[in-house]
Amino acid sequence: MLSIIYFFLGASLGSFIGLICDRFPEKSIIFPSSHCSHCKHQLCFFEIIPILSQLFLRSRCRSCQTPIPLRYLFMELFCGVICLLYFYDFLSLEVTYFLYFSLCLSIFDLKHKSYPLLIWIVGTVPLLFMGNYYLSFALGIILAILSY
Repeated sequence: MLSIIYFFLGASLGSFIGLICDRFPEKSIIFPSSHCSHCKHQLCFFEIIPILSQLFLRSRCRSCQTPIPLRYLFMELFCGVICLLYFYDFLSLEVTYFLYFSLCLSIFDLKHKSYPLLIWIVGTVPLLFMGNYYLSFALGIILAILSY
């Protein structure tokens, strides 16, 4: 039962990462609440449940029937699996955080062709304080080199 909770926690993080990549920096990531980007229909509680809502709604908006991109489903599944791997001690907290951060940067780069400084700061500063300083520093340097 706890593993299901961890999976959906990870899937929720994946959904939030998708929201960040869609709205940031032009729009607020908090307001308005989740809505269809086509018809602006505000999603109700059962429409925002990661993975399940896409399956039950057949990857379409309930209001206007516009297709929901499958990248959201795959991102939620991937993040759910990452969280399960952390739950079963296959991944450390640092690596789990790094994977979420890397996914956010990757999706943002695919969509906007840039890396905003704010996402870099929010992503790398916590890594410096998570315990394994050398790993954090090395990963930050590698990401900086790759992004240049």
